[in-house]
Amino acid sequence: MKYIITENRINRLFTEFMNQYDLRPWDSTGDGDLSVYDEDDKKIFYTNYYGDDPDTGKPEFSLNINSNFFFNTLYGFFGDTLDPLMLVEWFSNKFKMDCVTFDYFEPEYEDE
Repeated sequence: MKYIITENRINRLFTEFMNQYDLRPWDSTGDGDLSVYDEDDKKIFYTNYYGDDPDTGKPEFSLNINSNFFFNTLYGFFGDTLDPLMLVEWFSNKFKMDCVTFDYFEPEYEDE
């Protein structure tokens, strides 16, 4: 049996899924870049300064996503319906950052 799920519904499910995590932001240097850790103190996201918006002059950031978290957890649950830009938008809204692009990083720990 096939189901048709609207993009709006997928976005809502994605938001609910992400909001279940106990994520803790930390700006160690005060430069506006942010690192976000899970409840096990594993780095899930961090941002880097990307440049200033040419129209507003406000800083924009690149979101770096833990590749294990993305591919093993998120992609494992959402499959091909997952657009990484959904995560960028969710992160920007959740942490009040203006992320405009993304990249992946390999975590430094080996237990995942």
